[in-house]
Amino acid sequence: MKKFDYYYARCVGKFLNATECLMKTIVPTKGKGVVKKLNISYGSQKGQVMDIFYTPSTASKKRPIFFYIHGGGFVSGKIVMRRPYCVQLAKQGFFVVNVDYRPAPIAHFPTQFNDIFDVIDYIFDRAYEYNLDTSNIVVGGESAGAYFSAYLSAMACDKSLILKNNIDFRHINQFNVSATVLINGAYVAEDIIKTKSPFCKTFIKAFLDLNSADLKDSTKFEQKDFCPFKYMDSNFPPAIVIRGKYDVFDKGSEKLIQVLENKKIKHSVFVAKGVAGFHAVTVAPIFRYSKKAFVFTMDKLKEYLDI
Repeated sequence: MKKFDYYYARCVGKFLNATECLMKTIVPTKGKGVVKKLNISYGSQKGQVMDIFYTPSTASKKRPIFFYIHGGGFVSGKIVMRRPYCVQLAKQGFFVVNVDYRPAPIAHFPTQFNDIFDVIDYIFDRAYEYNLDTSNIVVGGESAGAYFSAYLSAMACDKSLILKNNIDFRHINQFNVSATVLINGAYVAEDIIKTKSPFCKTFIKAFLDLNSADLKDSTKFEQKDFCPFKYMDSNFPPAIVIRGKYDVFDKGSEKLIQVLENKKIKHSVFVAKGVAGFHAVTVAPIFRYSKKAFVFTMDKLKEYLDI
């Protein structure tokens, strides 16, 4: 990408992170009874950090793992703003990993997957210490995090995709996904670009390392292998799709559901309304439909997982 586009994307990322931080005052992290270990480094680069959340237990039953991946248009996103949601997951018995990764344009696709798999390696290395059930794994996220989660789930089914993208993943043979939670995801580059929302072209240019002229050439997206849909088949894990009635990126969820239905992949859909019906707001567990979406998610996870 051009130098101007690079610095513009960096500024967009900083601006979006600043707007996220404004929400911190109204979305408190109530973590009574939850063990929180924050900003754990899993790599040497800035942004390679994670949180873990879990409730103490004397039971011998191993904890299922939930890897939560934040959104932010690929260029932004703060794990601190996902902590309230992760705490709620931990209270339901999950060992929750709140994953951060290097944003675009500092890193381009598929580098973020290297970061995510480094996190998974880190957790698998400590599975015995935390009494984890590595056969019961959920991956989920909102917006760009849902995109990463969908692709990650496809990679778990087809390990050749991990090798194809030159990802160094030590636990490749042990990693499988039992279910995925996809909240307001955006999966098709052309649809993202056409969305009537600020910065969408910047998101794609920054993530895929493209110039403005490239956005008019759909073959560029195919060459970059952006969309996970072509790798989703009947082996794809059960999916919980959370849509927003007023989500500007809802075309992504609509197409996702079509793929799930056509491929006969088990899935459930919840449509959030009210304030939670806007893009990615369901992860703020203070609104009526955010709470309903969370209950729906937990009910379906209990159905799909051995918990």
